[in-house]
Amino acid sequence: MNTSPAYESPEGLRRLLLRLHRAGGDVWRHDAEAADLLLFTIKKYGALARTHHLDAEDVAPIALENLRTRSVREALDPWGALTRAVQRAIIAEERGRGLLCSPDRARKRDVSSHHDAYRFGERERLADDLPALTTSVDFDDAARTAKGLVDRGVQVLVEVFRVCDWARDVAETGIELVVGRLADSTSRGTAYEYLRRDPTTRSQLDISQRSWLAMLRCLLGSQNPEKANTWAGRGALHAVLAGMSARDLLLIDDVVRPLVAGAPTEGEHSD
Repeated sequence: MNTSPAYESPEGLRRLLLRLHRAGGDVWRHDAEAADLLLFTIKKYGALARTHHLDAEDVAPIALENLRTRSVREALDPWGALTRAVQRAIIAEERGRGLLCSPDRARKRDVSSHHDAYRFGERERLADDLPALTTSVDFDDAARTAKGLVDRGVQVLVEVFRVCDWARDVAETGIELVVGRLADSTSRGTAYEYLRRDPTTRSQLDISQRSWLAMLRCLLGSQNPEKANTWAGRGALHAVLAGMSARDLLLIDDVVRPLVAGAPTEGEHSD
């Protein structure tokens, strides 16, 4: 009867990593069980790598680097710690390739918030796709005129909200209400102030003021002038109109952290 290798369990992996660590030197180069473990990680994380446009074999050096760390070796769940580390590294690798920089640099917030670099000739009709963002027209005008672009952006934003623990119906309704108000307003700031004070709009969602403000700040940005040129200041609506995907937005702490903190809790209602 075939039995699974001991390292497939958290405790088995911990024992193996401790043995290899104590052996030191070039043990990873010559140990048969270590080689089997790396092959196992390729199978385990290969699908994740392909999802992020990497080859399954790219997992091996990423896994090896993290398997040799103390944080994985001494974690309560070594496999869980390794999975999170590999996922972060794979995402950073993909972002680095898209941004034409190193994975370490792609992890930095001020870099990861940018969209992938477009090579010359790769997007011949970029100006047609984003007319309001390639001319002097403000993005508020884009929200009022480029309906197809906004409709796509709404769906991207709904997925971001869902990942951040918001119910789909609340997210979809709320985003559409905000976009509708923006279309009728003279500016993003005007729309923000109207919605912040308007109890009727919020009551349609049946969420608390805390959650409502989190949604507004995410979509329309901070109204603090000092943050005007940051993603936090511009807002997620601006980001999706600029071509950012849900995956891109989820890498921006200024988008994710407030949404997670402001997600409506079970049983929470408008107050």
